[in-house]
Amino acid sequence: MQFFYLLIVASLQAGVFGQLTYNEGEMRLTNTGMVDSGRLEVFRFGVWGTVCGYLEPTAANVACRQFGYSRGEQLPEELYFVTACDDQPIWVKNFICEGYEQRLMDCGFAQDDDIQNCTHADDVYVQCYHDDTVDTTSSYPDCKWQL
Repeated sequence: MQFFYLLIVASLQAGVFGQLTYNEGEMRLTNTGMVDSGRLEVFRFGVWGTVCGYLEPTAANVACRQFGYSRGEQLPEELYFVTACDDQPIWVKNFICEGYEQRLMDCGFAQDDDIQNCTHADDVYVQCYHDDTVDTTSSYPDCKWQL
């Protein structure tokens, strides 16, 4: 049975069943039920993982511009929603941006050994702002980081 589960997960990741394909460094917001806020996740090495630590204001703006908004901010810890699944990887920490970057992954950040002290309690949640009305229905279910 476990073999079939692994086969299905691998097939979904490979796009065999029509699953969307994601590009390395692509970002998404999850776990709030709204598209303009949520836990910040990055697609690396074929898997969705979280961002931990402090997201300075310029980096929050770059992240939200990547999603099509005009600006953003890191949400305070007391407003965090659902923590990530324990087995979901934490990919990066503490983005530092100049403000001109097109993508958050173009900014400087810590990774590998520098993230060993991170836990999902340190995951970054972001609120993005835009003048236009947006759909507030999230398409990312809880704990589906593999897809």
